[in-house]
Amino acid sequence: VKPANYSWINCEFAFNEGSSLYLRSFGNLIENCYFHNSQFGPTVYGAVSDRKGGDTTLRRNTFHTLGVQNVSKNGPNGIIEYNHSYNMLFHGDFSCYQVPAGSQSSTLLHHNWAHHCYGRNGVRFDGDPAGTGCKVHHIVSMGNARGFRLKGDNHQFYNLTSLLSHAKSDINIAHEKFYGYDKKGTSINGRRGSVPNHGN
Repeated sequence: VKPANYSWINCEFAFNEGSSLYLRSFGNLIENCYFHNSQFGPTVYGAVSDRKGGDTTLRRNTFHTLGVQNVSKNGPNGIIEYNHSYNMLFHGDFSCYQVPAGSQSSTLLHHNWAHHCYGRNGVRFDGDPAGTGCKVHHIVSMGNARGFRLKGDNHQFYNLTSLLSHAKSDINIAHEKFYGYDKKGTSINGRRGSVPNHGN
């Protein structure tokens, strides 16, 4: 349904397997909610995922003691602001705030905390090839595997704070994940194809 305009305000999500909110709709608001002690079973998205939808605002929520995968994985036109994430469990190729390649050009990610999420990145841009045009500012990432894992080109980053990253780096800009821009009517397969990377 587009738009759905659903709202979850002052809700608690706890002790569940998989995603707490898996949204296939548009125009949603998740505000001042409490997500904790869940997501220990296999899932491919996040505690909140509107990757199959979009236009979702994730505001002033608390996430802690979650298991496998991400805090959020957003669709297009996402606003992720004033959230607090901490004490994430297990190691893997995921993060607190994860932005898929196709959503990066329309995502605004600002004023969030991600700390003591030992096996994951604070903020990660997904994709191989990666996306373009994301706006990220005023984020604190502390005590995570990496602070920021940023892929792609033409992003805007400012006022980022990262410290005590224990696995690799505070800020990682992945030279090998950007392959230039698609020509009209073509697609870039990234490392699974033969296109050389073009830096960023």
